[in-house]
Amino acid sequence: MSRLNVSVLGPPEVRYGDREIAFPTRKALALLIYLIAERGMQPREKLMALLWPDSDAAHGRGALRMTLYYLRRALDAAVPQGSDTYLLSASHALGFNFAAPHELDLDTLLAAVPTENTLARQAAADLYRGPFLEGFSLPDSVVFDDWVTVRKSQIQQQLTLLFDHLTQLQSETRQFKAGIANAVRWLACDPFNETAYCRLMQLQALNGTPTAGLETYRTCQRILEAELGVEPAAETQALAARLRAGRATRKTGGEGPERQAAPTIPFVGRFAEHAELAALYQRMQAGETSSALIEGEAGIGKTHLVAEFLGWLTLQGVDVWRGRAFEVGGRLPYQPVVEALRERLEREGAPGDLLSEVWLAELSRLLPELRDSYPELPAPPSASVGDEAVARTRLLEAVARLGSALARHGPQVLFIDDVHWADTASLDTLLYCSRVWARNQVPILLLVTVRTEALAADPVLREWLSHLEREIILTRLTLGPISAEETAQLVQIWLGDSRAKEREGTTVRPASAAFAEWLYRETSGHPFFICETLKWLRDQGLISSSEGGTDSRTWIAWSPRSLIPPRVRQQILGRLRRLSPTARLLLTAAAVLGRPCSLERLCQVAGVREEDEASSSLEELLNRQLLLETANVARPYAFSHDKIRDVVYTEAGAARRRLFHRRAFRALETASASPAELAHHALAARLTPPAFQYSVAAGDEAMRVFALRDAIAHHERARQLIAKGPDFGAPIEAGQRRHLYRQLGRAYELDNQFEKAQSVYQELLAFAEAAGHLEMVCEALNRLATVDILNRMNLDQATAYLQQAQRIARDSGNKAGLAETEWNLAQVNFYKVRGREALAHAERALALARELGLQELTARSLNMKAYALSLLGQWRTVEQCAREGQTLFATMGNRPLEGDCLNLVAIAQLNTGRPRAGVQSGRMALDMSRDIENVWGQGNSAMQLVPCLLDIGEYGEALAMAQRSVALARVHVRHMLPLCLTRLGSAYRALLNLDEARATLREAAATNEEIIPPPFPATIAAELCVVHALSGSWAEAYSCARQVLLTKQRSLFYTGLACWYEVEALLRAGDEGRARECLDDIGQRTRDNPRLQLAHLRALAVQAEWKAQSEQAVAYLEEANSLAEGIGLPGEQWLILAKLGELYGAGKNTAEMRRVLARAAEIVRALADRIEDEDLRQGFLAAEPVRRLLVERTG
Repeated sequence: MSRLNVSVLGPPEVRYGDREIAFPTRKALALLIYLIAERGMQPREKLMALLWPDSDAAHGRGALRMTLYYLRRALDAAVPQGSDTYLLSASHALGFNFAAPHELDLDTLLAAVPTENTLARQAAADLYRGPFLEGFSLPDSVVFDDWVTVRKSQIQQQLTLLFDHLTQLQSETRQFKAGIANAVRWLACDPFNETAYCRLMQLQALNGTPTAGLETYRTCQRILEAELGVEPAAETQALAARLRAGRATRKTGGEGPERQAAPTIPFVGRFAEHAELAALYQRMQAGETSSALIEGEAGIGKTHLVAEFLGWLTLQGVDVWRGRAFEVGGRLPYQPVVEALRERLEREGAPGDLLSEVWLAELSRLLPELRDSYPELPAPPSASVGDEAVARTRLLEAVARLGSALARHGPQVLFIDDVHWADTASLDTLLYCSRVWARNQVPILLLVTVRTEALAADPVLREWLSHLEREIILTRLTLGPISAEETAQLVQIWLGDSRAKEREGTTVRPASAAFAEWLYRETSGHPFFICETLKWLRDQGLISSSEGGTDSRTWIAWSPRSLIPPRVRQQILGRLRRLSPTARLLLTAAAVLGRPCSLERLCQVAGVREEDEASSSLEELLNRQLLLETANVARPYAFSHDKIRDVVYTEAGAARRRLFHRRAFRALETASASPAELAHHALAARLTPPAFQYSVAAGDEAMRVFALRDAIAHHERARQLIAKGPDFGAPIEAGQRRHLYRQLGRAYELDNQFEKAQSVYQELLAFAEAAGHLEMVCEALNRLATVDILNRMNLDQATAYLQQAQRIARDSGNKAGLAETEWNLAQVNFYKVRGREALAHAERALALARELGLQELTARSLNMKAYALSLLGQWRTVEQCAREGQTLFATMGNRPLEGDCLNLVAIAQLNTGRPRAGVQSGRMALDMSRDIENVWGQGNSAMQLVPCLLDIGEYGEALAMAQRSVALARVHVRHMLPLCLTRLGSAYRALLNLDEARATLREAAATNEEIIPPPFPATIAAELCVVHALSGSWAEAYSCARQVLLTKQRSLFYTGLACWYEVEALLRAGDEGRARECLDDIGQRTRDNPRLQLAHLRALAVQAEWKAQSEQAVAYLEEANSLAEGIGLPGEQWLILAKLGELYGAGKNTAEMRRVLARAAEIVRALADRIEDEDLRQGFLAAEPVRRLLVERTG
């Protein structure tokens, strides 16, 4: 059906169907344009003022009637009779009938701008012919021309948005030709817009014509100088510089004496994936951290896709770091990360401007050359025993801080190729940095490629990806073969058909179509197979690539009658057979070395001594593109594809491989190569003693930089070599074995693989016993005990090991071993809640450590002595020991245990009536743990802060701390989960959310039973007793109170402020004997603990009330109130005052009742006001005890 088409973007045009409508006057057209552009009914007075501003009312009305007549006549002449009318008329207004069939290009534009529909945007862009009403004006109406000017400005803003979005999308989806056309339109619309110039330059460069991009830049320079008197912005100049650099690189790369031009494999079939990656760039622009995994089998095109994407990003001004992992070479710790860092910092020139000396010093662990540029850098702190995790975190933090510093100058991309070959230290670094960057909203994209087969076979890598996906957004792209159509397009471009160089609208000529069809059948669309087949055919002279395309001779030469190997392996072997003997030797040497290498190293391994012969053979390998020349000056030569290396290595034969590995080992040992690389070659050469030596050294090196899993792999390899027994070839000293077992067991412990650590230590024990090495036996028994404690809390087995070690150490005079054993026995007895025994062992360990001058053990013994004293309630001495231990740990730089001592100080301050000081100490410990990323320390500090915060009435913060500690314990410190849940139950109880408290404490009891023996039964039962009592469930409260008495376990984890509920529960059950026992127990522990003095007074008040001694009960409660106020315990004070009000009311002492209830209500409201969460606050105020208090107060 025909419609009225009105075009206002450019010179105005009005058509009905194919017929253009002519208007007798300019104002008739102006009236139609205004009515359709402004929408709605327009008052006649407004139209008169718009078109005839200088006319009076009478002349204006007449002119409007005449113009309306001309407009209707023009429309009626074009529109068939019976069709909808396009004009609406009322007595005081005119309008356009938008219900009639019509189309306005301006409407299409405005509708397309906010949409994500690319087709709609392109359709709107295609309608653009020029500025709004270009060349159209009313000379006698300034008002109309002013309206046109305003609308033109508004429309230009919309056009800028449209062209910006559209050209960016077309850049991302590689629709370069269409993007260039739209960028040209954009500049026609806005010739001074530098963003449009930059976009056009980028598109021209991406389309393979950087010279055109530079010409666009010169045009931009000329226009801005002539019209505005300014230079292009720095960003525009930087883009031009990148275009010049890219063109120079291509020119340089094209040169080469007599080297055959390499066929460039076109980029086809990955446009959707490229667009998905480009969307990540938009996230970076918005300040997000994200990651992308490109997965596929070897040769599927992962690296090609990334190369295109990174090239596109470079034109956007994004900074790219590049690193690659290698399959061979012992998986050097941090190798791909170091490669990326080194390449990026070499470009930076002055890394000292990015990081402080402290963090540069940490980076120098990985990049020793930093010390050449900054010789005054301080040495990074060495890690003491127990502090390895902290030092490792500082190293990772340095890398993360470098990324954050660079990102302040613009978005960054960290690309790691072949991440499936990365060492675990590198994986841990990437995960840590991702977490830090995401938390701080750093605009960085982590981009990695991985082989599908490697991912399927590597559970560690899958677990790493799972962790990464939990930390940041992970976009997964799985690449498969390209389609038959895409293969045809690739072939057509490769054969030189210039018409196929654009994505859209290509047709395949018959010869190339038949060839492409055959190629697709043979390769199933696998890009690497396609590439290698094309190279093989070209080398055989069966096809050629040229701008002239392919002719009949090419087609005949290629005929399927020619024998073409169906598999890539056969193709590679065919290429290898054409090599000279020396070239084949050099290529085999490269396969054995497994990493980029120099010609000198290739000659050493291949046994080639003639320099000229070696050079010509290398040139042969480069010409045939079996090796490529890289930018790495020290190691310039690498395989063009890993598949080729695989075939070469396999075809070399076992004997030659061993020989070449032996030569590689000797050459690299002379060059002081890394222990990991030397171990790899020694193993492959069957040089067992050096393989053992360098495997241990590689493991030690990995441990020094906290690459735990790499250390385990190296040490396990050495352990397996020992198992060969007589085949080892040389005796291994006892000290070497001891070192290996110690390091391997420690690595397993730090990696939480306790069962494997136990196996290692049992092997150490067996060896030591067989060798009669008592000192080693003592060490093995201590390590086995530690594993039993940390892994399963198997305290009985740990005790048995330690008692045996104790006897051996005493009998052999091994004081150092005895000191360590005494410390471990103190730890076991602490967990058994045997305070006096724990204290005795801790003091013996401390005395021996001081005698032997063992500072670290002295500090640990002070820490353990403080824990033992806490079981005995000697809180002032606890604080003294903890302070001394804190000072020593601070001196050694052992921040985890310094924080642990601070937690002990906080609990001691709490129990000596200084809760606010306890909060301060606890917060210091928590901040310290956060600074060093010590997860266990964070959970412990948060847990210990809870009772301190509850005491001072910070209920909301206490709840948050308890929830944080539970979350950490569930993931990282499972054996602390029962206690963390108990603290959470206490927080809910303080808020009087008794249902949540009860459910949480029941979970605590269940998780506590999972540990053998259950460590915290009294603590959980005591808190449950309070919750049941507050709920009125006195039978359940009595059961819990009995359990507390039966366990006889009171520790630092049992804060005891509400233990008087146990007395009341026992009395209500008629169990007066146990009530007196409980009361006496509380009284005996009040000597050094003002908080328990308050609990004792409350228990005495309960007993007095039970005996109907009301006045005595009131006296106890008044004393308790004074104590609570003096210490600063508002949560306890309001409950005491509420109970006093109840007793005064029962005694008819109304004045005192009102006094204490008023004060209780005042405290309650203050507590409520400090709860920030509105739901928590309202829940607290609505709880029965609080509501009853407030009602009684108002009553």
